[in-house]
Amino acid sequence: MVKSMMGAVMYFHDIIPIGSIINRFSKDLTVIDEQLPFVVYDLLEILFSFCGVVILLAYVNLLFLIPVSVIVTIMYFMRKIYIPAGRNLQRMDMA
Repeated sequence: MVKSMMGAVMYFHDIIPIGSIINRFSKDLTVIDEQLPFVVYDLLEILFSFCGVVILLAYVNLLFLIPVSVIVTIMYFMRKIYIPAGRNLQRMDMA
């Protein structure tokens, strides 16, 4: 957001009140400050759980890794679809 604000044309800064810009920045920082620790904790917990499951599956039976790799690939592509849609929803919520 900082990069887009710094690269904005002067007309944008003339028509948008400085209070609106500061309010938007403060909302974004509040979201980061409130949610980031929980998201990082959840990420690490899920990552270690996933690694443990993969190691256990490899130890028990290597054939289980084939469906796991297919599922992980599908989830990766679903993520690529969800993230832009989630960002658009956040933009609409802020407006």
